[in-house]
Amino acid sequence: MYDYLRRAAPPVEDTNRRKFLAKLQTRYNRRREDDLRGAVLIVLGLQDEPEALIRPALTVRTLTEGERVEDVRALPAGTGIAQAYEEAGGQLLILGAPGAGKTTLIVELGLDIVRRTRADGKLPLPVICNLSTWAINRRSLAKWLVEDLVETYQVPQSVARSWVSGKEVLPLLDGLDEVDVAQRAACVKAINMFHQDHPQLPLVVCSRIEEFRAQGVSLALQRAVVVQPLTDDQIDAYLAYGGEDLAALRAAVGSDATLRDVLRTPLLLRVVALTYEGLPQDAIPRVGDHEDWVRRVFGEYVARMLKRRRRLESVATDSPEEVEQPEYPPEDAERYLSWLAGQMRAHGLVELYLERLQPDWLPDARARWRYQTAGGLLFGPGMGLLFGLGLGLSVGRRMYKITPTAAVQWSWQAGLFGALFGALPGVLNGALPLGLDFGLFFGLFCALGIGLSGRQVDDQDYRTPNEDIRRSVRFAVVTVLACMLIFELLFGPLFALRFGLFFGVGIGLYFGLRFGPLVALPFGLDAALHHAVLRWVLQQAKLVPPHPVRFLNYAADHVLLQQVGGGYRFVHVLLRDYFADLSSLGPGIESMA
Repeated sequence: MYDYLRRAAPPVEDTNRRKFLAKLQTRYNRRREDDLRGAVLIVLGLQDEPEALIRPALTVRTLTEGERVEDVRALPAGTGIAQAYEEAGGQLLILGAPGAGKTTLIVELGLDIVRRTRADGKLPLPVICNLSTWAINRRSLAKWLVEDLVETYQVPQSVARSWVSGKEVLPLLDGLDEVDVAQRAACVKAINMFHQDHPQLPLVVCSRIEEFRAQGVSLALQRAVVVQPLTDDQIDAYLAYGGEDLAALRAAVGSDATLRDVLRTPLLLRVVALTYEGLPQDAIPRVGDHEDWVRRVFGEYVARMLKRRRRLESVATDSPEEVEQPEYPPEDAERYLSWLAGQMRAHGLVELYLERLQPDWLPDARARWRYQTAGGLLFGPGMGLLFGLGLGLSVGRRMYKITPTAAVQWSWQAGLFGALFGALPGVLNGALPLGLDFGLFFGLFCALGIGLSGRQVDDQDYRTPNEDIRRSVRFAVVTVLACMLIFELLFGPLFALRFGLFFGVGIGLYFGLRFGPLVALPFGLDAALHHAVLRWVLQQAKLVPPHPVRFLNYAADHVLLQQVGGGYRFVHVLLRDYFADLSSLGPGIESMA
C-alpha cells in the first residue's frame, strides 16, 4: 500500500528536487548560450596546480632533463572540466587569469552535473553561487547558501534550509576573487569549515589565480587546475571562423606578436573580434601599456555594440554601420551603465535584480532627503487617518532594507484541510451565530496559513525582472481582500441580524479596508511602496531611466549585459569594472548635491 501511494503521489521533497533541477538546467543552458552567442566553442586547456591546496592529491614526479613543471602538470589535450571534476572526487579548485573562461567552465560543469543528477535522483543539487555577496554579513557558508537559494533561485526558505542542512546542495562557488580583499582570507576559511563539516559533499571553487595566491590561505580540496592561455592554433582557428570580416584582424595578429599575446584569453579575443570585425587594419590600436589598451578596446567595443540594431545573430544588414537610430543616446546609456556598475561593484554584486535596489544606493544627502520626504508623504496621510500621522510618517521615512515577500505557492489540498480543521470546532460547539462565525474565521485563517505553505519549489526560472516586487504587490492585494473577507464573515452576520443587511455588509468592508493595509505592510505592501519611491528618486537623479526593464533588455540586446533568470549581469566582470571606472560617473553624482 505504501509503495502504491508513493507512486500515485510522489512526496513533495521529490517533486521539489525534480522542479528545481528543471529550473537549473534551463538557467545553465541560457547562460551557456549567452556565453557562446556569435562565437565558436574553444576547448580550454587545463593544468594541475597542487601548491594552491592544503592537501593536494596530486604528487608531481621528478623532472627529467629539459622538462618544465608546466609540461608535467599539463593535462592531456581534450581533458574537459567534467573529467577533471570526476578525477578530483568532486573536490576541485578552478583558477585562471581574468577572462580565461573560468565562469564558462563552471557553467559547463553545472550543466553536466544537472544532467547526471536528473538521471540519478540520489545525487546532490549543483547550484552555482557567486561568493561576491558573502562578505556583506560574513555569516557561515551554510547560512549564506540558504540566503542565495532564496534570493537567486526563488527557493522557499524552509526548503532551502532543509536542503543545505541535509547535504543535498552541491555548491559551485564562483567569484572568490570578487570578495573584498580584506575579507577574502576569511571567506576561504569559511569554505574550509563548511567542507570540514560536509567532507563527503562535492565542492567546487573558482577564482582568479593571482588574487587567490595573494590572499595567502589555501583550500582543503583534492585538486586545483589552472585554465591555460589560448594557443596560437586556437587563436588562428577562432579568427578563421570569422571569414572576411576578420581578415584585417588576422593580418594584424599575424604581424604583431604583442597583439597575439594579449589575445590569449577567450574574453579579449571575442571582444576584439566583435569590435573590429569589418574594419581596416589601421583601426586596430597597437598594444602599449596593457591596461590603457584594454580600456581603449572596451570603450570602442561599447561604442560599436550600441550601434547594433539587435542581438548579433539577428543582424541582417550588408554593412555593420547600416543601423537604425538607437533608442537611447550613447551618452545616456553609458551614464546609466556606469552608475549601475559602480553600485554593483561597491555592494559586491555580480548579478543585479531590480527588487534588490536599496536606499543605501542613493548617491547623496539630497537624494536621501527626497526618498524620506516622498515616503513620508505617501504613507503619512493615508495611515494617519487610520492610526495616526506619526506612525504613517515614521513608516514612510524609514531607510532600512527593502525586503520583498518571499516566494509562496497556494496548495488547494492543504488549504481545504486547513479550512475543515479550523472550522470544525466552531461549527460543533456553536449552534449560535457567534460560534459559527468564529469557526469560519479560524477556518479561513488556517486555510491561508496552511495553503500558503511556501514549501513548494517553482520549476519556472523567472524571466520577468522585478518579479519579487510584482509578487509582493499581488500578495499585498490578496492580504487586503482576505482581511475584508475575514471581517465580513466575522462581524457581518452579527451586525446584519441586529442592524440590517446593509449595515452588516458595510461593517465588514469598513474594518477590512481599515486594518487590511496595515496587515498587508509586512506581506509586501511596504516593500512595494518603498521600492516605487526609491525608483522615482533615482529617476529624478537621472541615474535610472524611466523604464529600467526596457533599458536593461536594450543593453542585453547589445551584448553589454546578460539576462540571468529575472536578473542581469555584465557580460564579464572586466566590462563591469570598465563602466565603474568611467571618469564621467564622478561629476554626474557630484552635480546632484
